[in-house]
Amino acid sequence: MAFNMHPATTQVRTPFNGNLNPNEVYESIFNMIIKQVVRYPELANNYNFVNMFKEEGGQYGDTALYYAQDILSSREWLGDNEAQNLLALERPEDPECQGITISKFRIVKTSTDSYLSKRAWSTEDAFSTFTGIVKSLVGKTKELYENTMINTFLGTMTGDAERSDVEVPLSDITDEGEAKRRAEAMMIGEHIANLLVELKDYHRDFNTYGFMRAYNEEDIVFIWNSKYINSITKQSLPTIFNSQGLIDKFKQHVLPAKYFGNIVDSNSLPSGLTVGSNGKVKIGTGYTGGTIYAMDEDNYASGHKFAGEKLAVGDEFAPNRAYTLDEDVICKIITKDSVKYMAGFSTSTEFFNPQSLTTSNMLIWSYAEPTLMLDQPCITVHAD
Repeated sequence: MAFNMHPATTQVRTPFNGNLNPNEVYESIFNMIIKQVVRYPELANNYNFVNMFKEEGGQYGDTALYYAQDILSSREWLGDNEAQNLLALERPEDPECQGITISKFRIVKTSTDSYLSKRAWSTEDAFSTFTGIVKSLVGKTKELYENTMINTFLGTMTGDAERSDVEVPLSDITDEGEAKRRAEAMMIGEHIANLLVELKDYHRDFNTYGFMRAYNEEDIVFIWNSKYINSITKQSLPTIFNSQGLIDKFKQHVLPAKYFGNIVDSNSLPSGLTVGSNGKVKIGTGYTGGTIYAMDEDNYASGHKFAGEKLAVGDEFAPNRAYTLDEDVICKIITKDSVKYMAGFSTSTEFFNPQSLTTSNMLIWSYAEPTLMLDQPCITVHAD
């Protein structure tokens, strides 16, 4: 009996088609599958912004109110003449009130069974591993949803305060190569150092209400664009900045460049973007602007996308729920209280259907979209 040997291959790129190979001795017998290995999807949680900004809303009520108060004023003391002012009332100005309402609800659901699908596996261990992974993806999907939602919010948020934009004139640098990168790092560092000093001083310029504020350095949060921070940290930070506090800020939080951008203004759409009868903005074939990224997880014409993924021609998105990259953003500067992510209830349910012999695992949760607090700073530092 002749051997039917298969030629060796260096790499297999096509999925298994289900066909078994004939045995090299007995052509009527087919070689069995050696083993089935189920790999866990690599979905590492490398961000801590959700935990940093999350506030638990619980199950009672739906709105959280945040009050902000300006500083009081003093005046000259008039000695004996103050007696006539003893009963006078000097109440503070009305506080500003900002409300956050939990009005969003989402569900993740997957169904498994322990009978028909088990026939696809050769061992109980492989089947149990596969089923366990599928069930665990319910929680991982919520984690992915929250992380990408927060990331896109942080990268596109803008403040309305008098000083919510800071320009760093990198275009003034005429050096080339290594000298240019070093000069850019020094210029960025100088502007950041000056901002830190001002944020710690008494100012009205860094919050929308114009209230007097002075922020603790440990409460100030830097969210860096990887495009710039990677270039800066390749230099020798200690030799550029002789301040451990400043060096720590450069090492604080980093987001990939794809999250930093400008929201597509639905009231001023560029050529190639149109609003359809359904109220959504459609990317037409004539659009020649920058790549558009989603801000919502949804089913688009080009496929299911999470926030931060690229959209394609033919895709539609809700008004003001997509953005284009802004490659000039160096970082965002906020405080630990600048952003609130209000979480409501979160409940997991497992339901067994005795007729179909299937088990459905569901995770349902409520939340409010991330909100920028108006009494806190939100500064965009960008290259000029």
